[in-house]
Amino acid sequence: SSDLTPVPSKGFSSGSAKLAFMYGHFRLTGALPAGPLPGIVRWANGTTLRLPSLSARAAFAELAAQRPCAVPNACGQLTVTGAEPGMVTVRTSQGRATVPAWSFTVTGLGWKVREVAIARSAFVVLPGYGPIPPAGRNTQGVSELTAVSGNGRALTLLITGGACDVA
Repeated sequence: SSDLTPVPSKGFSSGSAKLAFMYGHFRLTGALPAGPLPGIVRWANGTTLRLPSLSARAAFAELAAQRPCAVPNACGQLTVTGAEPGMVTVRTSQGRATVPAWSFTVTGLGWKVREVAIARSAFVVLPGYGPIPPAGRNTQGVSELTAVSGNGRALTLLITGGACDVA
């Protein structure tokens, strides 16, 4: 999970549902609203920025990445039955901001899966260093950017992992 697809503390109903979420194993069985959401980013101090935004279908495509499951045959499949407009708070280099998101209804989860509705072309992708892959949405283990130095040259990342990640 990341700020782009936050997970509430309620968690998952099963291990296979958690893996399906982590690896983007979603299928769509319902209709989605047409058109993008207004791409307005709003910071706590009232500052706003208009950015290109995603339709529900484009946000679903980001959510349903269908990456290979790390544990063969262990990933389930989550079913999306609909979506509605919403908002989510994310961390930015200028502090926390509220951004538009699509809230997807997923069978078997007791919470809505939210996907940020800002076009990925509006994001700054951080360059990689050595054998570490570029920091971004699909960087395994990097779960959030927690701080940026005053000069913008140092980042503090939260990295998660477990015994299975060491190989």
